[in-house]
This record gives sequence, structure tokens and C-alpha cells, in this order.
Amino acid sequence: MEFSLMTLNLFFIIFYKYMLLHDKEELEENYEEMLDVISEAGFKYVDILGMEVDCLGIDYVKEQLDKHNLKVNSYMFSQQFAKTAADDAANRALDTEIINAGKQAVENAQNLGTKTLMLIPQVREDMSGMSKDEIHANMIRRMTPIVSYAKEVGITTVIEDTPNLQLHLCSTEDLKNVSAKIPEVRIVYDSGNMVLVDEDPVKYFHNFENEIAHVHLKDMQTTTNMQRRPDRGLDGRFWETAPSGAGVIDFKSICAAVKNSNFKGHPTIEFATSPEMSIPDALVASRVYFEKLWSEI
Repeated sequence: MEFSLMTLNLFFIIFYKYMLLHDKEELEENYEEMLDVISEAGFKYVDILGMEVDCLGIDYVKEQLDKHNLKVNSYMFSQQFAKTAADDAANRALDTEIINAGKQAVENAQNLGTKTLMLIPQVREDMSGMSKDEIHANMIRRMTPIVSYAKEVGITTVIEDTPNLQLHLCSTEDLKNVSAKIPEVRIVYDSGNMVLVDEDPVKYFHNFENEIAHVHLKDMQTTTNMQRRPDRGLDGRFWETAPSGAGVIDFKSICAAVKNSNFKGHPTIEFATSPEMSIPDALVASRVYFEKLWSEI
């Protein structure tokens, strides 16, 4: 099995530097170094962010991925799918804006050679005044035409159990409620998000087994460090991504469930490091950890 690496945690490091300095040349240099590290760590596939394309341009990103012999496993498109505007007219305009951006993301995925587009709801404001039904209705209304457009060009669209509890998209019940109302959408199984609502990751996989088209392997640990913007669970504890094998997730059981299912893609490793390891060493350790585990099943 060849695993993919999610670029998110690595790209955010260089993105924050860019936001401080606004130096495009330095951003490009750091991006190339990031891809060097990924390639040298033994990865051949990456799950990249729409933000990478937004900052660097589709042609540059494609050129650099080709240069580093990296193939795109999925394209991750983040948007405020759940947001409600001030009035009906503004809401319709927001619908159009989000749907058009989603269709562009479909075309970006095509250009980058991946068959998988992931739709990620963002939260940039307090949503406490919105009901769960309103939040779900907004997401369904905006995602549906994007999914339909993607299907027309041979792209599979996936959504996952989003960990921000304001979106009401973390539990089995809520994810099923939304996905069932979006024709042709498939599921991303993320091994860590459901712990925020105290659901078992293995059981969660089987709840969606026939609908899963993409897999994220993410370990989780509780934290008191707010600098990394952790997600808050229903019990009030805060959770963050842990180095692979260092957290609470039972990957032996999860990898066995994935391996014995109909899923035939490249599972994506969500990367985290620790103070004891450099980023390159931690990347290699994550890949080796899952390769060894997979081979032993």
C-alpha cells in the first residue's frame, strides 16, 4: 500500500510566514522546500489544499508537483458552506459565489489529475444563532450543484465528519442526514474526528462502509495548548492531531477494517510532529508506522 500525505499542517507553517511578510518569492521557495521534504520522506501522493492554488496559482503548483514526482490524491476545497447572509438577496448572491467557487475547484482538481474533490465547511463566525436544520440546509443547497457538476466531468466529491461542533456534522446521525440529501456525494472516513462526540472510530467506519470513497488516518490526543487551535469535544475537552501511533486511536483495528473493505484508494496520513522529532524524521516515522501496520494485517 502506498499512502498519501495531507499537506495541511506543513503548508500552514509557510502560509503564516507569507501572511506576515507578503513575500511571494519566499513563499515559492518555502513551497518547493516543503515538497522536497515530502518527496524525500518517501511519499508519492499528496492531498493538497485549495489554499495552495489560491496563493501560488494552479500552473505553478502543478509544475512543482510534477517536478517532485508527486501525484494529487485529492483536492481539498474549503468554503463557508453553512453561512447565512443578512437577507434573501444577499443569501442568493452568496449561494452563487460559493457554487461558482466550487465549480472552479472541480476544474482545479481536473487540472491537477485527481479524481477526488473534498468539500470542507469552514467556520469564520459565531454560528450559535443558527439552528442545526438551517446550517444543514445551507450546506446541502450549496454542495448539491457542485457535486452534480463534478460528476459530469468524472470527479468524485466527498465530505467528512467535520470536527467543529458548530457545524453539526460530526456524529453518524448528522453526517448521514446531510449526505443522504446530496445525490452522488460520498464520504471521507476520518479516523479521529468522531472522538469529539464520543463515537467509536471502528464502528463509525462500518456505519459508512459502503459510502466511503476516501480515508484519512489521523491520531488524536487531548491538549491544553490553545495556540494550535484545537477542536472542543462535547465533554469540554480539547483535541488535536497527534503523531501517528502516539494518540488514542486504535489503528490496528481501523486499518484492518479499511483493508478488508471495498476501499481501493490511497489512505491519507494526517501529519503531526512532536518536540522530540524533526519534521522530516516525523514524516518518515508516520509513513513507516502505517506501512508496517498494514503489512501485518
